[in-house]
Amino acid sequence: MNVIKKKREEVDACSAADVDVRWRVLKGKKVDTSDCGGLRTLLSKAVAIFHDCFDPIIESVSKTDIIPSIVYGQVVVSAGIFRIFGEEVAELPLVATSKDSQGQGYFQSLFSCIDKLLGFLHVKNLVLPSASEAESIWTNKFCFDKMTEEEQNKFRNDYPLIIFKGTSMLQKKVPKYRFVGKSAEGCEVWGRICAK
Repeated sequence: MNVIKKKREEVDACSAADVDVRWRVLKGKKVDTSDCGGLRTLLSKAVAIFHDCFDPIIESVSKTDIIPSIVYGQVVVSAGIFRIFGEEVAELPLVATSKDSQGQGYFQSLFSCIDKLLGFLHVKNLVLPSASEAESIWTNKFCFDKMTEEEQNKFRNDYPLIIFKGTSMLQKKVPKYRFVGKSAEGCEVWGRICAK
């Protein structure tokens, strides 16, 4: 929240006071027609964000755009698709922030939540495909490293990763987190476990 508030203050000092951001992990499989309390609406907003930021991603066999089938399914401003393959690896193949909300810290906040969740679940590695124009952001801001050919082959052989043509595969070690307790305000406090 501090990142988002700071970025909003840079634009307009008055706009930072009304920031209320909440994150939800949504699972899009088998969304029924009753709309599950708005789940279908939230997922369709996530699809719209991905379509706003990416050209359709065409699956080679069916020749259809895979974004709705991966996602399908309050204001959604930033979305990410992640898959966890046990404790060894998770992947983050798609992330996007709506055009009018870019540069305001929403994705940094979302990524922090994903990173903490993966750390809490004891996931060791996070991998993602990166377009060349985004690679420096991932490596400089989010501490990812470019994978060697050997590392890529190992992950590809062991896990059904989504790899897009023309992208580089990046990885990072996921820091471990643990629940520490509650703050005076009643908020949960998570602590990073430092490697010795």
